[in-house]
Amino acid sequence: MAVPCISCVTKPWPEWSPYPGRPVMFLTSRRAAQAWLDAGPRGELVAAVAPSTTELLDASQCAVDLSAPGGTVALANALLTWWKKLGQPRWHVRYPTSDRGVSSAEQAAAADVLVRVGPVDRRVVYETRTPDELSSSLAATLRAPWAVSFASPSAVESFFGRLPAGAPAPEHVLCFGSSTASACNSRQPAGWPAARLTTTVIETIASLKEPS
Repeated sequence: MAVPCISCVTKPWPEWSPYPGRPVMFLTSRRAAQAWLDAGPRGELVAAVAPSTTELLDASQCAVDLSAPGGTVALANALLTWWKKLGQPRWHVRYPTSDRGVSSAEQAAAADVLVRVGPVDRRVVYETRTPDELSSSLAATLRAPWAVSFASPSAVESFFGRLPAGAPAPEHVLCFGSSTASACNSRQPAGWPAARLTTTVIETIASLKEPS
C-alpha cells in the first residue's frame, strides 16, 4: 500500500549566476532532473546520480556526460576526478535541489568537493511538504508483518517525523539510492533492520519475497 510521505511543489526555474566558463548541471534527484528538462536544457554538461536519475534522463533521450552510483558526494568526487583528467577546464556548477536538501549535511559535503571544480550555484527548484494526514495514515497501516520502501531522503524525514510511538519494526527496509539509505539508517529506531539498496520497482518486489 502506498502512503504518500511528501508532496512536491515545483518552483519557477531560476536564473543562474553568470559565471564564466561552461556550466555543469549537477542532478542528484529525479525531481530536480525533471524540473531541468521542463525548463529546457541550454547546453550544459550533465552530471547525474546513477541509476535512478540517469534512468529518467535516458528515457527522455537526454545525454548524460558523467554518472556515478553511490549518492551525492560520490557524484561530486567523480566530477572532480573527471575535471582533473580533462585538464581542469573553466567550469561552474549549477545544482538544483529541494528546500530540505539545500540544508542537508550531505549536500554541504558535496558542495565542499564541487567548489574545487568551480563556483557552485545551488538553487531550490522544488519544495517538499509533509501531508497533514500522514500521522493518521501511518497509524492505520503499520501492522506487523510489514515492510517499507523509501524513494527519497525527504520521504524518510517526513515518515520518521510522523511515525507513531510504539510502531512495530518492519521486516524489510528498502531504499532507492544511497542518499536515501543513508538518511534512513541515521533516522530509524533501534531494532529496525538496516536499509537495503534497491533501484527498481521489480527489484523491490523481488527483495520483499526473499526469506529474512
